[in-house]
Amino acid sequence: MKSWTILAFLLFSITSTGQFTEYHPTSEWIKSGSALVLFGGSQLIKYNVKPLSIEQIDMLQVGHVNKLDRISTSLWSPQHAKASDVLMMTSYAFPLTLAFNKDARSQWKTIGHIYFQTAVLTVAMTETIKSLVHRTRPYVYNKEVELHHKTERDARFSFVSGHTSTVAANCFLTAQLYSKYSTNNLSKGLVWTGAAIYPLLVGYMRIRAGKHFVTDVIGGYILGASLGLTMPWILQQISKSK
Repeated sequence: MKSWTILAFLLFSITSTGQFTEYHPTSEWIKSGSALVLFGGSQLIKYNVKPLSIEQIDMLQVGHVNKLDRISTSLWSPQHAKASDVLMMTSYAFPLTLAFNKDARSQWKTIGHIYFQTAVLTVAMTETIKSLVHRTRPYVYNKEVELHHKTERDARFSFVSGHTSTVAANCFLTAQLYSKYSTNNLSKGLVWTGAAIYPLLVGYMRIRAGKHFVTDVIGGYILGASLGLTMPWILQQISKSK
């Protein structure tokens, strides 16, 4: 109980941080460049993961999948996969909601860098986790899915759900920044509610598509939400230390 109280206090402290410090181009570009370097490293790790062989695919058994995730092995829907792509790309436009606030507009350079840095770091961390865990996607267990899908390198990147982590980061980052500049409690409540629900919808789409297990989505949600909530505070502390 004490640990949950401490966690709640830390999150409140982070999300209640005031407006950002003065924009320093050199500092922001260094942080953005560093994020890109980490992203590049994650791609190198990902490239070294080898696709499953036909023999390895034939050895897979649904019975070895835990009960919570087992339902995903019978699902396959390219339509839901495309829908999740659209929802994910749409989430990148959420920062535009801050353009309606005068105070936020005055700090658009800093906010823009924060969004960029958080987005790149989210993808970098997601891709690194995927490449180190290289969990087989649920559709590989599905006998109705064509073999060429199963022998692609992407078939080994199930954990965590990248769509879910990306959308959660975008949503929670937007909600946190919106709360910093808005004084309307009703609108803030609606934004936070939407931020919590939207990634769940994307996660459902990924499960329904046969692309991810339930635990992949849970992991992606936690990763993305954590980054969306903490990155503004972390990046601001880095700027203050320079």
